[in-house]
Amino acid sequence: MRWVQRIEFTDNQGIIALRFSKDILPFISNVKANFTQYMLSEVSKMQGAYSVRIYELLTQYKSVGERSIAIDDLRIMLDLGSRYKTTGNLIAWVIDPSIEEINEQT
Repeated sequence: MRWVQRIEFTDNQGIIALRFSKDILPFISNVKANFTQYMLSEVSKMQGAYSVRIYELLTQYKSVGERSIAIDDLRIMLDLGSRYKTTGNLIAWVIDPSIEEINEQT
């Protein structure tokens, strides 16, 4: 399915206009009810490869106050593939740096 029907650039004003295809409109018209929302300013300074995605996963459960994610599920959610195969490497190279950055930036 094509998402975008037309794109227009206005270089001198720094504007990009998108026209979504009619087939995708039912999926994006109810964005507030079906997606996690957060302020762009909360994540714009994050540099870590996984920090924003982990922040999104945690923000989904902000009102609950906690969230448990199985290690194998987290690997899938972060699209890690065969990287960071051991739990120790996952914690040292993905989870700990992301949590540190999230705590510093938000």
